[in-house]
Parts: sequence; C-alpha cells; structure tokens
Amino acid sequence: MQNKPKIAFAGNLNTLPYSYDHKGIRQGLEMLGIDYEILDFKEHYSGKADIFDKIRIFQPDIIIWGMTDALTENFPAKAALISNAKQVFCMWDYRPKKLYYDGLWNKWKSQSKFLDLITLSSKEQIQWWQDEFRTKVIYLPHGCVMQESQYDDNFRRECVFIGARNNVYPYNERVKLINAIAEKINLTWLDAGGGDDSPERAQMWQDMAKYYHSSISVLDISHFWDVEGYASGRYFYSAGLGGCSITRRFLGCDELYPEGVKLYFTTVDEAIQKINLCLKNPEYVKQIKEKAKEWTKKYHNYKIRFQELLKNV
Repeated sequence: MQNKPKIAFAGNLNTLPYSYDHKGIRQGLEMLGIDYEILDFKEHYSGKADIFDKIRIFQPDIIIWGMTDALTENFPAKAALISNAKQVFCMWDYRPKKLYYDGLWNKWKSQSKFLDLITLSSKEQIQWWQDEFRTKVIYLPHGCVMQESQYDDNFRRECVFIGARNNVYPYNERVKLINAIAEKINLTWLDAGGGDDSPERAQMWQDMAKYYHSSISVLDISHFWDVEGYASGRYFYSAGLGGCSITRRFLGCDELYPEGVKLYFTTVDEAIQKINLCLKNPEYVKQIKEKAKEWTKKYHNYKIRFQELLKNV
C-alpha cells in the first residue's frame, strides 16, 4: 500500500459530530495528512448523500467500514462492484458469543470474501473471527480525540459516572456494581437516555469533557471486565479528556494504561478506598489527571490507531 493512501471512512461522523470517537477519528485522519472522504450512513439512508456515488467519484485506496450496518446491508459486496479498494471492517463494540450478534452473524460472514482486514476492540474473539471470516484480524481498541481539558466549576462532582442503566442481562452486572458503590459514596450517575441522535445525547457529549476534567474522580466501568483487552470508549475518554479515572480492572488493562495513570479496583471496597483517597488529596488528583492526559496523547490518539491499521491492510 502506498505511503499516503486515499481513505473512505464509513460512519456517522457528519450527523453525530459530538461523539468523541467521531471527533477523534476525523482528527486522526487529518493528522495522517491524507486525502479522505466520510461516508455517513444516516446521510445515505435519508437520501442526502449516496455512499456509493461518493466511492465512485473519490475512488479510495481503502474503505474502512466503521459500523455493523455495513455488513448487515452487504455494503462491502456493493462497493466491490465499483471499486478496487481494499476493504476493512472495524468492530468497535464487543458482544459475547451467547448474544449471537443479533442473529446477523451468518449475514455478516457472507461479506467475508470482500474484506481484507477486520479489527476488533478485544483480544478474546480474534481467533474465532479469523476462523469464521477467513481473513486477517487484529486488535485495535478505541482511542480519544486530543483537545484542551475543559474545567468548569458548574460541572464539578465528587465522583461521576456517565453511562446507561441497562437492566437486561448481561449488561445489568454493571448496574449492580455501580449501585453497590453508590451506596457508600456521593456518586453522580448521568444517563442521557434517548437514542444516539437525541438532543439529550448530543448535549451529554458536549458536556462530557467538562464533567470528566472538572470532577474530582470519574468512575470508569465498561459492561464487560472479563474480556481480554476490551474497554469501551469511556476508558479512553475519561483519561484523554483530563479525568482522574477510578477504573474496574480488566484483563490486559495495564498494557493500555499502567496503575498510577489510572486507578484500578476489583472490589467495591477497593473502589471506595480509591475514591476517598482522591477526595482527600487534590494534588494527587491533579497529578493523575496530567499523567492520564499525556499518556492518552502519546499512545491512544487515532493517528496511532490508523497507523496500526495501515500497517496490516
């Protein structure tokens, strides 16, 4: 592959611009100094901008499909009819095998012959995907946009958690854990509710950086913590946006952020101990926030993610 390939990235970066993943992805492409085109699914479905017309005109060297809709709608097969681009599917989410990927697994596999690379945000399923799709699969987690930390005293909390209250198994395990912690400390739990494109969700995205940096500590718990290498986008935002993260330990977490850049816990009592430590030591909190921000900037921006992807396609 040439040094500076033309890349078409498919995801709702235009219609959902406030997401820190979306901001980070666009920033990463710009940091690479390449020619890129955004293929927005919502624009496509609404008739505002046809994805395949953009591919015909732009003629990318690589198409990166950043949403599962692409596999569900047979987009790689359709793209192959009009383009010789290499095609990559990025699975940013994680779902246990027992959820059967919404019953769409076989439909997704039908697109395998059009894919040159798959990236997963966990290590646990790499061999399974590789065997099923018979194409190269690599580990590529989320990252974070690089921006100035935003302090606002109106958003200061002792400890804040931003995320959904999903009471359906297996997601309710996180609800149980957070409730147990909330019984013992002053926790602010913010759940924007609504869909991805709701006004409430858009506002929460805009406020998130202020909550994370202004609060004394940020509770950081992904839905699954028994999966090697997997953490949701929150894991990177809470550090990269200038927060002091009290994080549920998971397999391989120290390879992403070492202890002391994030504060890890396994038990409820350990979480309470570390939150209280932060409440009593403002200078310590300041140091953690600075370390977390710099570590994210150095190791977890989206330029680095795309460089890893390009090495493997």
